[in-house]
Amino acid sequence: MYQYTYEKYKKIIHRVCAKDKADRLVSQYGSFMNNFHLDTGDIDICIVPNTSIQQFNVYLERIKEEIVNKGFGLHKLDYKTTKFSLIRFLDNQTKFNVDITVNTMLPILNTNLIKLYSLYDQRFHILGLYLKHWGKINKVIGDADGFLSSYAILLLIIHFLQKKVDPHILPNLQKIDPRKEMIYEYFCDGQTVKTNVYYEEDLNKINNYMNNVTGGMENKEKAANLLLQFFEYYAYNFDGDTVISISNELNMKNTSEYAFSIEDPFDKMNNPGKSMIKNTPSYFKFMTAMKKEINFIYNGEYIKRLDKIINTGGNWYPETAKQFERSGGR
Repeated sequence: MYQYTYEKYKKIIHRVCAKDKADRLVSQYGSFMNNFHLDTGDIDICIVPNTSIQQFNVYLERIKEEIVNKGFGLHKLDYKTTKFSLIRFLDNQTKFNVDITVNTMLPILNTNLIKLYSLYDQRFHILGLYLKHWGKINKVIGDADGFLSSYAILLLIIHFLQKKVDPHILPNLQKIDPRKEMIYEYFCDGQTVKTNVYYEEDLNKINNYMNNVTGGMENKEKAANLLLQFFEYYAYNFDGDTVISISNELNMKNTSEYAFSIEDPFDKMNNPGKSMIKNTPSYFKFMTAMKKEINFIYNGEYIKRLDKIINTGGNWYPETAKQFERSGGR
């Protein structure tokens, strides 16, 4: 049903924009594409326009009119900035929330990067789905409510598995070959921004890099133990004065008011952690939920919650990941 719904809205976008060829690229991104969707996930569609985002908003209004007038979906939200625009609908047939975003290529690249990490090691996939479920049942996830987004939480996990376990479990895919550059340019807030969007996809190079990093040692910790260590680290041991980064090897100072200052892997003008402020009610609720989860895991409830995730639609270790593993991934 997901793919059917996506194709339906993609056709509407192309039909509205066809006359002036205003859509340069229409693509899926987000949790349905990066392997971390649950049954309540949204459908995220990104339009990369060949005009400025402000100019494209004229087409966005026409897309909205087409969807509403044809009875495809119920309009729920408009959000427009100089950096991106979004319209949200509740699809009348499937009841999926559908977000149509006018943006740069960066959300699509982020999605592909997260997916590659999930295919490299199944334990990242398990931790990511578990934490999304944990966030939903404890009501401590969602940037609109002053918490971290699911994307920000995935970055916390990658950072933890890259740098805070020994031997390291995940590589830094953006630093495997420091000589490589793939420069992407986009226009934001009146200026042209250049960013390096390279990340390594060659499995042999990734494995050679990890062998050098770990000295040939393999981390064999179970996902449950890693989950416990994750909560203990961020609840009790994390230095909030340090910026969390999955692409930068340097320790950078957090001078902001954000509880978790997070460097986006591609968009250096964006801080995915900006939604949660230190010493606010949402911050304290989030920290309390992490500390309670430690006791939950110690009491042996971990497996029950995993079963619930699987039974409610978690995209658990998909066939693509098995193929990746057979070809040499971990």
